[in-house]
Parts: sequence; structure tokens; C-alpha cells
Amino acid sequence: MGACLSGKNRDGWKSVIDKLRRIPNHDIQGKLKISFDALDGEEQQNAFVDIACFFIDRKKEYVAKVLGARCGYNPEVDLETLRGRSLIKVDAIGKITMHDLLRDMGREVVRETSPKEPGKRTRIWNQEDAWNVLEQQKGTDVVEGLALDVRASKAKSLSAGLFAKMKCLNLLQINEAHLTGSFKLLSKELMRICWLQCPLKYFPSDFTFDNLDVLDMQYSNLKKLWKGKKILNRLKIFNLSHSQNLIKTPNLYSSSLEKLKLKGCSSLVEVHQSIGNLTNLAFLNLEGCWCLKILLESIGNVKSLKTLNISGCSELEKLPERMGDMESLTELLADGIENGQFLSSIGQLKYVRRLSLCRNSSAPPISSLISTGVLNWKRWLPTSFIVKRLELSNGVVCLIA
Repeated sequence: MGACLSGKNRDGWKSVIDKLRRIPNHDIQGKLKISFDALDGEEQQNAFVDIACFFIDRKKEYVAKVLGARCGYNPEVDLETLRGRSLIKVDAIGKITMHDLLRDMGREVVRETSPKEPGKRTRIWNQEDAWNVLEQQKGTDVVEGLALDVRASKAKSLSAGLFAKMKCLNLLQINEAHLTGSFKLLSKELMRICWLQCPLKYFPSDFTFDNLDVLDMQYSNLKKLWKGKKILNRLKIFNLSHSQNLIKTPNLYSSSLEKLKLKGCSSLVEVHQSIGNLTNLAFLNLEGCWCLKILLESIGNVKSLKTLNISGCSELEKLPERMGDMESLTELLADGIENGQFLSSIGQLKYVRRLSLCRNSSAPPISSLISTGVLNWKRWLPTSFIVKRLELSNGVVCLIA
């Protein structure tokens, strides 16, 4: 409430206090809603409500991508306004949090628009409401976001046809749901799909990706995604982490993709050569892809790549020669890779400024890099790499420029 009063003159304070006096003492949400009503425009209010319904405990960077797709502009100013007015908080690791009372107030704002018919609300986050709307086919074109988590439910099968009336659906979360039927019936306006533990082995061929900005398929059962190539020039974040049956990354062309996350894809044996056509990719995470032996030379075409995480890729033979010319690549995380050929290939990386080569502390002490002597590390480092900090602890080695 103090944040709401901050920056106002005396008349502004009197106006807010008068509103507070008219609200009964027991109506806490009514008092909190004054701060919501004082936000600068519908865009900030929508951002607050989206967070209250769907994005608590999500990384700020991730939320900004989704909200940006929704509103059509960079929402950083709106998020800073919400934080400045104490409507949200951002913790030390970048996660957005919100007090439970503020969360409930934001959700009540949505509920009040249609108290008895959740299918006519813009956002559906309550599990019971979501089930009722889908089973009774009461969804409407008012619905913009729906979250359903069936991981604790016996009923996991849903027909895509149940979403057919939700023509304006932007945000969809269907964790562990087995979606059947024609995927053409899903909204063409979908911008963000979160489908954790997707049980499908192959992605449906009739699914439309045209407007997707975020596709989150962590812990999926996918083996392959699609046949042939797809051109996705709106997608910004593609997360397939911990999809342990995934064998090969998809044939994907994109001028917009910024983050590709494949952490823990333990069956992955090939990164498709189309990786070189991801012209805006800045972050590639292959951590824990134990079966991966080769990175193709085409990765050297990704001139935008800043961070590459290949920690735990213990079978990786070497880095492609063309990576030496990647000026943008300034961070390499390669913990737990100990073969000499790979370590020798690091020397070609002229522009890396942060290098992590920690030994896997859980591995048996064989061929340990420590055993070769710390002085021998220099022969593997890029000539331009100046070690500012060397950390040694329990068999772990980290080098930071």
C-alpha cells in the first residue's frame, strides 16, 4: 500500500485514504485492489493477472518472453513497475514471487468477470474449473489462458476437440495430459505451450506452430519431433530437457529462437545439422547428453551463440574446428569431460572468457585432470585466456577468466 502512495501529492494521498475508509476492515482483497486499480493502464493490469494465475515461481526472463508475445512489446518496464509497487518480488535467482493475498486478489479480479461460468473468464487456473469447462465443452473465445495438471489424476486423456471453441487461447498448460484427435482444432493463436511429461512418442504432424513463442516439453516421452524441416520464425524458447527417449534434435530453421534446452536428454546421439540455421540462438544447453559423441561443424555458423553447456557429455570426442571463429561464444561449461582429444580442442576457442572444466566429483578417481598437475592445464587453454581465478575443491577444478 505504501508503494501505491509513493510519488503522489497530498491530494493523491487523501483520495487513496478515502477509498480505504469506504472498504470494510474485513475486506482485505478490496484494500489490496486499490493498488491494482492504480496501475498505469490495462497492459500492466494484464501482466499482473497473468503472473497471479500462471507464472508465480517462474524465471523473470521466461515470463518476460511470454508477456512480450502477449502484449506485443518489451514488458520490462511493466514488470519493474509491478516490482516497484511491491505487487511482485524477484528473488536472488531471478524467480518472480508474489504474496498469497496478492495472488488471490489477482485471481479474484478474473473470477468476478463471470462468477458462475468459468468458461467465460479470460484465464482458467483452477483445476476443477478447468476440468468442468473441458468436459462440458463450455469453453468460449473469451478464454486466453488455461492450466490443467493431470499428474495426480487417473483421467489423463483429453480430446483436442474440447478446446475447439477457445479460438483466442494464447497460453496452454496441460501437464502429462494425453491429447488425442486432430490438433488442428487447437487455437491458431497459441503463443505458449507448457506440456510437461507429454506421453506422446512423436509430435503430431497436424499441429500448427505459427504463433508459438515458447514451447516447453520437459520430461516428455518424445523420440523424434517431426519429419522433414520446419521453419519457426516466432519461437524464442524451446525446452526439451529431460526427454530421455529423444534420439535426435529436430530439423529446425528459425531466425528467432534464442534458447534451446536439451539438458538430461540421455539418449540423444545427434544434434541435427540444421543447428547452423538458428541464426539468433544465444544459449544451447546439452548438459547430461551422455550418448552424444559429435558436434557437427555447422554449429560454427551460429554466430549469435554466447553460452554452450556440454557438461556431462563425457563421450564427446572434440569441438568442431569452426567453433574457434565464433566471436560471440564467451562461455563454455564442459564439466566432467576428461578425454585428452576434447581438452586439446578447447585451445581453438579464441573468444571464451568463462570456462568451466570441473571434474565430476561423483566419478571414480581415474584419469583425473588433477592427477596431471595443475600446471599442465595451460596447454589446453586458448592462448588469449587469462586465468583470474582457479578454484580447487574436492577434486573439482574451475577456471574463470
